[in-house]
Amino acid sequence: MPYQVIISDQAGADIDEIVGYIRDVFRAPMTASKKYDLIMEVLLDILPEHPFWQHPSWGNYHHGQQVYVYNADHYRIFHVPDRNARQTRVLRVLHYLQNSQRHL
Repeated sequence: MPYQVIISDQAGADIDEIVGYIRDVFRAPMTASKKYDLIMEVLLDILPEHPFWQHPSWGNYHHGQQVYVYNADHYRIFHVPDRNARQTRVLRVLHYLQNSQRHL
């Protein structure tokens, strides 16, 4: 049975900012669309089936639960899987160069 994926408001805003930045600053709407599709594939297809697939984000906890990170191209998707509830909460979607300690 797949896990339910809950996307936080902040993660949704992160995705919007990523797509907008690529589209508007780099003037690359097709690339922005591809990044969006990649991130959504992870959120909708991969995380429901494999929430523990990649690795824990060492030292990062959310309400006492281990934060996991899924790498998708140049972006890291931070989420907290809960075995008992069969769900994972997506906290942030950050570029790999961003300081995750500061943003989590």
